[in-house]
Amino acid sequence: MNRIATICLWSLGLFSVGMLLFRWDIIPPIFGDAPNADARNEVMLNLSYSYLAGAIFYFFVTWFPYKLRSRKMRPIIEEKKKIIKGKMFDCAINAMPTNLQHRPSDEEIINHLENTSLLNALTFMSLLTPGVDIHTHWRLQRDDIKAVIKDVLEFKEYLSNKELQVLGQIQDCQFFYMINGIFPITDQPDTRKKIAIELVNAIALTNQL
Repeated sequence: MNRIATICLWSLGLFSVGMLLFRWDIIPPIFGDAPNADARNEVMLNLSYSYLAGAIFYFFVTWFPYKLRSRKMRPIIEEKKKIIKGKMFDCAINAMPTNLQHRPSDEEIINHLENTSLLNALTFMSLLTPGVDIHTHWRLQRDDIKAVIKDVLEFKEYLSNKELQVLGQIQDCQFFYMINGIFPITDQPDTRKKIAIELVNAIALTNQL
């Protein structure tokens, strides 16, 4: 929905109401006693009828139905946003130790991934999907997240500009780019730390939704 167009139409509608108030002698004429004031006021009044009719038409045909559809769509959108957030955080939680008893902080995620070889480490993911390494799991999660984003974008006319911007940033985030390299990802501390930082940044992005 174009917000500028909506504001302009509402403004014209209010102006039209003002002209009707003039017609009913509730407010003084715009042009007062100026030359040809009656003719000018009559022209403005006729324009106001047109603007008011257009505003009413827009309200009932466009604005009101849009608001009704938006109200129905928002729960679906919010549910899909929760899925995106959950799957992105799963990328971190499933790489953490199996004995983790709390939600890890950003620092804990970075420190763990930097200092633990993920090729053979025991993780939550190894319990969830035996035989699938963490890198493959990340790619599967990435594909799932992008699929959900694609679903959300089907409702883009009901999304705010911020939501559209953040969804685009998530799709193009550096974490997804880094895990798209040749398998397996080099299992070195500096590489693991870069991946961990980008994962934390990607999680922060989803929290902006």
